[in-house]
This record gives sequence, C-alpha cells and structure tokens, in this order.
Amino acid sequence: MNQSRFNSFKCVFMFILNIVSKFKLNILIMSLIALVVAIDLSFRKYLVKNILDTAVKYQEGNIIENLLLPVSAYLCMALLITTAFRFYGYFVDIRMFTSMRQKIADMSFCRLLQQDHSYYQNNLSGSLVHRISNLMDSVIELIRLLIDCFFSYSIALILAIYTLSLVNMKFAIATFSWVSIFVLVSIFSFRVLTGLADSHSKQSSRVIASIADSILNVISVRLFSQQAHEKRKFFRICKKRTIAERKLQWAYFWLWFIYGYSFDILQAVSLYFLIQDYQLNKVAIGDIALVLGINISIVEFLNHLTRNLTQFSAHLGKVLDALPILTTVPEIQDKKSAKELN
Repeated sequence: MNQSRFNSFKCVFMFILNIVSKFKLNILIMSLIALVVAIDLSFRKYLVKNILDTAVKYQEGNIIENLLLPVSAYLCMALLITTAFRFYGYFVDIRMFTSMRQKIADMSFCRLLQQDHSYYQNNLSGSLVHRISNLMDSVIELIRLLIDCFFSYSIALILAIYTLSLVNMKFAIATFSWVSIFVLVSIFSFRVLTGLADSHSKQSSRVIASIADSILNVISVRLFSQQAHEKRKFFRICKKRTIAERKLQWAYFWLWFIYGYSFDILQAVSLYFLIQDYQLNKVAIGDIALVLGINISIVEFLNHLTRNLTQFSAHLGKVLDALPILTTVPEIQDKKSAKELN
C-alpha cells in the first residue's frame, strides 16, 4: 500500500472517529448488542442440544420437569434478543444515526460555503451534491458494518469454534481451517475491492454530475452546443462507469466463488465426521443438531459477511471519493489581522 493510499485510509478513520466521539453512549450500547447477538449464535444452539439430549434420556420419565430449565433458558435468550433489538432501534437508529446524518450535512455545507470561486470551477455542482449524499449515507453504513458485522461476526466465529470443540476437536479444526482461508482471501482481496469500488464511485459521480449540469444549463446546451456532441460526451462517461462496474462485479464473482465452494467442502467434511462418530456412538443426537445448526448459522452469517465486505469496500470507496470536500483547504485565506466587513 503506497503512502497516499495509507493517508487516505487514515483520514477516513480519523473522520469516523471524530464523528463517533460525540455518541459514546450510543456506540457502547451498539457494541453490547452486537456482543449479545454473537453469543446467541452458539448459546441457543447449545441449549437445543441439551433439550434434545434430555428429551432422549428421560423419555420414559418426567420429561417436563427435566426440560424446564433448558427450555426456560432458551425462551429467556429469545426474549433478551428481542429486547436488545428494541434498544438498538431507539438508541442507534432513532437517536444516533439521524443526528449523525445532520452533523455530516452541516459540516459539508459549512465547508462548501468557505470554498473560493476556483473550487467550484474545478468541481461540478452535480458531482458535489452526489458526493455529499454518499458521504452522509456511507459513513453511517461503515460504522454499522464495523460493529454489527465485523465485530459481532468475529466474536460469533470464536464462540462457534469453541462450541464445536466441546463436541469433538475435529469439527473445530475443520471450521478453523476454513475460517483461516476465508480471512486470508478477504485480506488479500480487500485492497483490490476498495480500489475498484473507489474507481466505480468516481465514475458514478461523473455520470450524475454530467446529468445534473446538463439539466442546469439546458438552455446553453440547446443554444450553443450540438445535442449530438453532448450525447457522445455522455455516452463516453457512461461507458467508463460501466467498465468500472463490471470490473468490480467480476471481483465480487470470484470472491463469492471461492467462499461458496470452499464452505461446501467444509460441510461435506463435517457430515462425514458426524456419520462416522454417530456410528461409533461417540456423538449423540443433540451433538448432530448442534454441529449442523452451527454450520447452518455460519453459512448464513458468513454469506452476510461476504456481501457486507463488498458493501464495506463500496462505501469506503464512496467516502474516499467524498471526503476531500471536507479536507480541501480554501486557496484564499483571510489574514488574522483582517477587519470584519459590516
């Protein structure tokens, strides 16, 4: 990674850190809810295992009395998750994200008012509007993905591997091996995805800017320009955007190709070990339900993680494209000794 790219990522990180520093309590609640969701992934599957094993063990005895504790724990966990999401809706969606959007909009508007005339000559108004809109939405999505997705799923993976080790270390080793491949591929592909997403965002801004400025200056276009020339110019801009988008989508295609088929192999290995151990009476019905349940959950949230990774790179590209609006220093600066105009 070159120095300019590193500085760009640093600017994005510092900007997000500056934004979230105004919402410490909300971020804390958001993180705690993400932790609860991560624990729920394995804990409720483990409770289902206990319920099944207990039901098989005491099927000729007092099943209700023996199942009371694990069933009550399962229902309490479900109630906790439902309550946590209601807290999330109030403290995060209603209180924090709405205020964040307003704060980013205010900062962007104030910075644009400070810019000199040459800045607007070098930047089309349509492009500036599109980039500010992207900045308002993408910063919030980055925060959501970092906490709700990457933080929560990382904890969930660790707990899932530990839970699988309670059944048999073979399942934990197989899952850990696949997760290691997943992480390595994600790390190596992230820089490529971010660069492609950044390029796609810039080309999209150019398309929006071209449309907006043509509409704003439609009279000048009709009087002083040939419409055929404007159409050719717009076609070239759209063509570049299409090429950038196809490159990005091809990168996503191969990434999902590797993730999907590699996880199918993991499932096949897990099923082989389960059938073999069940035949040797090394695992019970509850263990089979636990392993398959965790595997299905891993499939679901890693599928979300893969898609969220692509969304993260796309939103990061939009922020990298839009952040110069706030970081560009006006060329014309007032002297400290200058008098205020009345």
